[in-house]
Amino acid sequence: MPLRRAIIAKSTKIKYLNTSIIAGIIGNALEWYDFGLYGYLAATIGELFFPASDKRSSLALAFSVFAIGLFMRPVGGLIIGHYGDKLGRRFALILSILSISVPTFLIGILPTYAVAGIWSSIMMLLLRMVQGLSVGGEFIGAIVFLGEYTPHNKRGLICSLVFFSSTVGGLLGSFCGMIVSLLPNQDLVNWGWRIPFLIALPVGLIGLYLRQHVKETPPFQTLKDQNKQARSPIIEAFKLHRTEMLAVFGLIIFQAISFYTLLLYSVTWLTVEIGMPKDQALPINLFATLIFAIFIIIAGHISDILGRRKVIFFGLIALCVLSYPLFASIQMAVHSTHPFILTLLPFSIIAVLLACFNGPLAAHLVEMTPLKNRFTTLAAGYNFSAAIFGGTAPLICTALIAWTGVLMMPAFYVSLAAIISLIVTISFTKRS
Repeated sequence: MPLRRAIIAKSTKIKYLNTSIIAGIIGNALEWYDFGLYGYLAATIGELFFPASDKRSSLALAFSVFAIGLFMRPVGGLIIGHYGDKLGRRFALILSILSISVPTFLIGILPTYAVAGIWSSIMMLLLRMVQGLSVGGEFIGAIVFLGEYTPHNKRGLICSLVFFSSTVGGLLGSFCGMIVSLLPNQDLVNWGWRIPFLIALPVGLIGLYLRQHVKETPPFQTLKDQNKQARSPIIEAFKLHRTEMLAVFGLIIFQAISFYTLLLYSVTWLTVEIGMPKDQALPINLFATLIFAIFIIIAGHISDILGRRKVIFFGLIALCVLSYPLFASIQMAVHSTHPFILTLLPFSIIAVLLACFNGPLAAHLVEMTPLKNRFTTLAAGYNFSAAIFGGTAPLICTALIAWTGVLMMPAFYVSLAAIISLIVTISFTKRS
């Protein structure tokens, strides 16, 4: 009987942990599903909500609204982080999933410019701003929630699912956008584009149900039981934990620049700067992103065995040294007799090395920040760095190439970011 009770207890604990993991990552996947979807359907959204004299202007307006949403990340991180440190991680995750699923659904039923005029543009902007606020809290909330739920020897593996879910969510959003884009143009414009946005509500309700039925993380519950949780999280974070905040900021410089340059800007670089046909560049980018997602989990698990810093060091040093040779080999491969295969190989290497850095990163962030103000400290450091260096990376790469005429400037930019983050990682002694 004691053995049977022990087996049942262990089974229940594993089942509850699995439920907590799903509850932690479902909102994050939905978050990046929305951003991937909006990015893929930007041309259609621009035509329907931001009509202009030409399609390029409409597209520019649609992407401007997209960018404004991303720049709301730091504000959202501080707001949701405040509640996460004061009222609990679970409460913050419930708040963030509502602020992503409801606005995404509302975009799906929003009247177009032809029906509501300028008000449709204003409503689209406001909804994207709310979603931007959600990004700042949801991503960090998932990291903190899973990091505090799992033991140290499994934290790398479990926390890597946050980056995995965001990557897969973005891919699913782009895939759904691609599927509805196969409709006849008139059907796409009339109703087809709305369907993927409407899906967000039922998925969000599932996530809300799961998050309402999981317990608070044990470390925060202990703080709450002792009445020691933060009273003024934002003030305390900036006053007491500036060092940790700056360390997170410095570490994310590389994460933001490398991700947006190597996996997002790369298609533009291949097609516009190097001259590869788009029908070859897109599949290469998709395959590399899938490799990145898979190896994130592998790298996270390896960090549980070897240590976070060793795996992160490897990714930083490797990309610092190899960015230029890999970019140069890609440039040569595009003009070779077998451009697809020979371009895919260096891109796959880039994806694996980038995963080595990102896989252990979430667990490392949890372990380098203090429990009492962890949510706010991470949200501030991460989101400010991501907003400044992530969203601007494609623009800076384009400007550097235009200014210098050197096609390899993105590689130099990634290497510089790696050096900065490497210095931060070496100089900062983690707290736990």
